[in-house]
Formats: sequence, C-alpha cells, structure tokens
Amino acid sequence: MTARAWTRGFEAAAGLGYFALGVAGFVLHATGTEWLFGTGILVDLVRTLLGGLGVLGLFTAGRRPRPSHAYSWVLFVVLTALTVFGVLTVALGEPRDTPLGVNWADNTLHGLTALVALVTGIVATRAAERVRG
Repeated sequence: MTARAWTRGFEAAAGLGYFALGVAGFVLHATGTEWLFGTGILVDLVRTLLGGLGVLGLFTAGRRPRPSHAYSWVLFVVLTALTVFGVLTVALGEPRDTPLGVNWADNTLHGLTALVALVTGIVATRAAERVRG
C-alpha cells in the first residue's frame, strides 16, 4: 500500500468517524443519554467540525493536482490540545464542570488519533518530498 493510499484511508476514516461522533454527541446530549464518550457541547462541536473538514477533503481530493496532507496535521494539533486539556481536567478536577465534558475514554480516543495523525502526516510529507525531489 502506498503512503498516499494509507494517508487517504486514515483521513477518510477519521473524518467520517469524528463527524459521526460529533453528531451522535449532540443527539445524545439533547436527550440526556449517557454513553462512553463525554457529551460536552464544545467537544461535540470540535468533533463535528474536524469530521466535516475530513469529509470535505474526501470530496475535493480528486480535484487537487497534488494531495494535501494538511488534515493529518490539523488533527494532530487540535487533538493533542484536546488530549492535554482533557487529561489535566480529568486528573485535577471534575470533568462535568468544564464546557468540554471529557472523560478518560475521550482522552484515549483523542490521544491515539493524534498519534496516528502525526505518523500519517510525517509519512505523507516525506513521500511528497520524494516525489518533488
């Protein structure tokens, strides 16, 4: 499997997955239902926006002359920040008292996705440099 195909696969899965999580979070938050992941409105908004950006990338991927791997880097930065904030929130206080409403399941999901996004971003950037050079 080429670096480009691997990167696109990850970006597609992350985009669709985070969009679905964001929408599900809004629905569950509105109904008051508890589930594995936190249901803070801000984290649902961030997930929906990140997912929407990834889904948009799926539709525009064929129109770009060269593939852009900026989505992996955006995921890495945003999810790393969410993970750090979430870990500090859960470790030092009550997660429900924050607008994010994160828990350890959220922190694990965000942290693992950020790590995969970092690897994907590095691999894709190196592959693009080889093609240019």
